[in-house]
Amino acid sequence: MDVHDFDRPAGIALVVLALLTLPLVLLRGRRKDVPEGAAPERPGLLRRHPRTVRTLLVAVVLGVGAVGWSVSSALTHPGDASTAARLADWAREHHLGAVVDQVKQAKAGALP
Repeated sequence: MDVHDFDRPAGIALVVLALLTLPLVLLRGRRKDVPEGAAPERPGLLRRHPRTVRTLLVAVVLGVGAVGWSVSSALTHPGDASTAARLADWAREHHLGAVVDQVKQAKAGALP
């Protein structure tokens, strides 16, 4: 099985799912099935710094939500432009023209 056998929406969904579950894994303390004699259980990050962690998580969720809302509205505009063209236009409108140019140059250099 090749990496390119996966369709893009499913791959993007897996990446988003992994990114959303990563904070939950990092916030947990030690697993309960640790054998006897192991190091004592250490409280998770959420128990040590609850207000800071929750504030950061809320900020990240709001930021990702705002960017997602903006990108989705740019992708659903009527017209015949491709998804790549719409994303490039969105990025340029949000002062990311240098990133678009770098990606374009890298893609042009990678083509035979």
